[in-house]
Amino acid sequence: MSKLSLTDDEAVYIGGSHWITILEDIRPLKDELYDAYSDAAQTRESTPFDPGLMLRVELRRTIWMVLYQMDFFTSTEVGLPRIIKDSQCDTHTPTHPGDNDFGTSSSQPVANPSPLLHIIHRHTIIKVAAEIYDATEAAKPSSDTITALASKLETAPLDDPASNDFGRPHKAVYLLHRRSFINETAGDEGTRSNELCIESALAILDHHQRMGEETGPCGLMFCIRWKVVALNHEILQATMMLCFALNGSDTFAESLDQLPGFASLGTFDFGQNMALDLSLFAIDDNTMAFGSMLDESVAYPDLNIRSATAAATASCSALPSSPSLHPIANVLPDPFAWYPAATPSGRVSTLADWQCHQSQLSIIIQQLELGTKPPSPSTVSSTYSASGNSGTLNINASDNGKNISFSVGIQYPSSGSGPFPAIIAYGGPSIPIPSGIATITLDNGAIAAQDSASSRGEGLFYTLYGSDSDSGAMIAWAWAVSLIIDELEATPKANIDTTKLGITGCSRNGKGALVAGAYDSRIALTIPQESGSGGSACWRLSDAEEGAPQNVQTASEIVQENVWFSTSFNTFSNNTNLLPFDHHQLAGLIAPRALFFIDNSGYQWLGPWSSWGCNLASHTIWQAQNVPDNMGFSMSSNHAHCSFPSEQQSDLDAYIGKFLLGQSTNTSIQSNYGGVDFPKAQWIDWTVPDLTS
Repeated sequence: MSKLSLTDDEAVYIGGSHWITILEDIRPLKDELYDAYSDAAQTRESTPFDPGLMLRVELRRTIWMVLYQMDFFTSTEVGLPRIIKDSQCDTHTPTHPGDNDFGTSSSQPVANPSPLLHIIHRHTIIKVAAEIYDATEAAKPSSDTITALASKLETAPLDDPASNDFGRPHKAVYLLHRRSFINETAGDEGTRSNELCIESALAILDHHQRMGEETGPCGLMFCIRWKVVALNHEILQATMMLCFALNGSDTFAESLDQLPGFASLGTFDFGQNMALDLSLFAIDDNTMAFGSMLDESVAYPDLNIRSATAAATASCSALPSSPSLHPIANVLPDPFAWYPAATPSGRVSTLADWQCHQSQLSIIIQQLELGTKPPSPSTVSSTYSASGNSGTLNINASDNGKNISFSVGIQYPSSGSGPFPAIIAYGGPSIPIPSGIATITLDNGAIAAQDSASSRGEGLFYTLYGSDSDSGAMIAWAWAVSLIIDELEATPKANIDTTKLGITGCSRNGKGALVAGAYDSRIALTIPQESGSGGSACWRLSDAEEGAPQNVQTASEIVQENVWFSTSFNTFSNNTNLLPFDHHQLAGLIAPRALFFIDNSGYQWLGPWSSWGCNLASHTIWQAQNVPDNMGFSMSSNHAHCSFPSEQQSDLDAYIGKFLLGQSTNTSIQSNYGGVDFPKAQWIDWTVPDLTS
């Protein structure tokens, strides 16, 4: 078994002439990782239990599997021979271990999803496809070879057929028959090859049409659309195949009409799905091999979507480009009503319905209040340095020829080996951070300035996206937080557990912390502190509280004070009743993840009555999903703004303990130390549905 060695400049030399750069998350895996005993790699069960050895074996297998697939994808994309052969790598498929699951039998059920699971599932098919590519890369194989490989492909098992219903090997079928297809082989063999290739092309295009829908507004993958754009080269492959077919001889075209199932070609939307010049058919036929085997085996990321099957059944209509709005006065908007979507009418009644409506709310809140959160820039990189208990993550981002850099400081616990849970703090923490948790400090004002109403368009975010961007400061900060998490995930030596991240800020930064938590599902716990109007408070409630008996910050005042919101929000600042949502629904974008509001009854400008009522309304969203203890709130008695009173310490500790430290704490918390009295029945007039199905 050949050895994979990692050099200082983090490149892997394979096959004598090809270099493959290894991503930063493989840096800590030094050469010894790949020197696990070969007998243990071959017969895991016969080796005396050694957790360290088992970990090395599984990591070795996992990395070889990923490299094997990367090599296959790259080779077929550019039309070159594969570099990594089966005899040159650890060909054993890794198991599917749990987080604490490296015993002698460490594989968990496939029903428990993980980021690695879909890669394991597709590996069997990819190995067959790789064999097909090797046999067809240089020349057309014999009929017997095609028949044998077709049989092997047909009988290749899918490790989890239920999750691969759409993961048919369309790419592999094309690779097998492409020589006959491209060279227009005569006879039954050529006709069958044409049929199979066109069937595969149509299936790929159909999948990409659905991917386009799901990455569009209200789609399941809208929030991570930048992550799936790399799959779009497959549509070129399929389109080129059909272009070639359509530019063939009249006899060939006529023969297609005789094939069963090909009437669909007449109604296929070529304008939408085939925007390519038809002369593409003349290119070298090796380049027709490009594409990836991802086809339809895409793993859905965590978007608070617990079941892709359930989500697919939701009646998830697109939001109208100009929604028809009507006033909602003297009551908060029902978070379970489909409004402002045109259809369906009524209320959400299932979890799938809610997930659809949640994605709609995410979009409409950006459009009418916050501005757009862009996808990650085209190029992002980072470097990390450490000294003692401190570290620095430097992030560089480029887009459209513009470049920015910023850094965050990381303060680690004084003891423990990590990886550590961490809290990202805007401007530094103003809550006590328990031992065992790292603190990551972001200078959010450098990302988007918040000095006054005249600072719109100032900051690094606007250097990249233009001072005329519609994005308000808070959504720009949220964008930066997502970049930080991306780079922490790619930098294991930063020693941060990215599955246990919190975010916090106080006052204006507390408003921003709420937005960041709402727009990145990787944040496990959101802790806005004394965020007031534009944060924990609801716009309608703040308008009602204003002047009774003291002044409260309202929407009409806040848009004149600073640039936290998009200029589109100005339209509603004097008529918040026309908004189709309020801030209990912004908070609801976090559900079912954890949210803990910290408020101060003694600072009237924040609108404590409004915040308390809005928190009660938000809580119904967690109730509907049967996770009421994932959302809590604590209203202190009077104290200095952004100081932290001891009366709230146990409340805070419970939430951090449960959601960042994995402790069994009671988080059923609605602490009203300030004695705020709110007429719940007047403002919250909806019934709470059961969305657990």
